[in-house]
Amino acid sequence: MKTVSSQAKQRRTLRKYFLSFTALLVILYGTFRLILKDTSLEEIRASLRGADLAWVGLGFALMISYQLIWAEIIRSLLYHLNAGRAPFRIAVNTAFTGFYFNNITPSSSGGQPMQMLYLHRCGIDLAGSSIIFLSNTIFNNLVMISYATVLLIVQHDFITQNLYAMRYALIVGYIFNGFLLFLNIFLLFFPKQLRALSYKILAWVTRGKLKPKAKKLQRSLDKFLGSYSAGAFSLLKAPGLLLKLFLLHVIQFALYNLIPYTAARALGASPDILIQSFSLQAVLTLAVSGFPTPGAVGITEGGFVAMFSGLFPPGKVESTMILTRVINFYAFLLLSALITIFAFATARQDHARMQKLHHINLIESAPNESGTEIDKL
Repeated sequence: MKTVSSQAKQRRTLRKYFLSFTALLVILYGTFRLILKDTSLEEIRASLRGADLAWVGLGFALMISYQLIWAEIIRSLLYHLNAGRAPFRIAVNTAFTGFYFNNITPSSSGGQPMQMLYLHRCGIDLAGSSIIFLSNTIFNNLVMISYATVLLIVQHDFITQNLYAMRYALIVGYIFNGFLLFLNIFLLFFPKQLRALSYKILAWVTRGKLKPKAKKLQRSLDKFLGSYSAGAFSLLKAPGLLLKLFLLHVIQFALYNLIPYTAARALGASPDILIQSFSLQAVLTLAVSGFPTPGAVGITEGGFVAMFSGLFPPGKVESTMILTRVINFYAFLLLSALITIFAFATARQDHARMQKLHHINLIESAPNESGTEIDKL
């Protein structure tokens, strides 16, 4: 019965992701039909065919670096929470798995659950992976809001003149990400209060038919919260790591915000648009982040054309949008799908590797007879 239930759950999950991916394709089709209805497709094709491949390559290099920084962030947290080394490949697989599922599910809702599932199959407990992704969400939202806010102040006149209807999406982005920021700060930095709230929720949930299972659920909750609290407190006592995570997110968003500039230069734009394109992308990123479509598809493309139309003439802005999205979304969605398949196919081997490294870490940290640490293996 348990196997049948598990198979049914897997089928429902696969069906949900298939429907989300189908919705993404439908929205993409409708978006491009709407955006390009008054644009010469032949002009766009000619513009894209004449793109400078050196600038296109630089754009892809920025996006690869963006993903590798995600992997380094995850690796650093795995190292800290797992009390030792972790294979960088696991961190890379986790980063690309998140990119793929974040962008095929509404409101990026599928990324972290699938990342946690992959890490669980690699031997990382749910408490540890919860801390990893809560802290990532905090720094991600903090840096994203900070970039947009600072640039709105510094480039106020230029940005507000080019916001158009995206000003309403920007308000939603501030509210949505501000709420997530404060919620995750509470969940991560106030584990005692989280424990008390969890017990109240458990007591309310187990009032009826689940009451006979209350003690079993209580033991499971105690085990999770014990591990979670220990990990959260250890992270709070590591200011150096917190600073490193913040700086990595700052660099990561800088690389991402530079991609429209590389796409524009590939299509022959002037070099003096660097600050303007960087600023518009930073604000656009925040504005579309709360949009519920998979990968924020539709509003991202439409918002780009609306906001960047002040930098490029008709025809060029659509070409720049397409090339930008190929670099920072479409191509990497395909690459992430392939890496995600590979990640789950090799999770068992990665689990064995993690166990071996954990054993080595324990030996290395154990004191020898003279009270010193054993030499590195």
